[in-house]
Amino acid sequence: MRIWFYDTMSVGFSVIATYFFYQCVVFLAKGDYIAGILVLSIGAFLLRNSIEFGKLGILVSQEKGKQ
Repeated sequence: MRIWFYDTMSVGFSVIATYFFYQCVVFLAKGDYIAGILVLSIGAFLLRNSIEFGKLGILVSQEKGKQ
């Protein structure tokens, strides 16, 4: 059950981070550089969390296989 949770969170954060990166491009195209940089940092934070949830899913699946 935990494996599905971590995988779902990983994919969900990746999708949300992609949306934030798209919004970053939109803000930068409009010339709103402060909002673009803030949205870029949020997207990077979400992408990093997505990677960590993916790692947790792999660790949990390997731990389950050892039992």
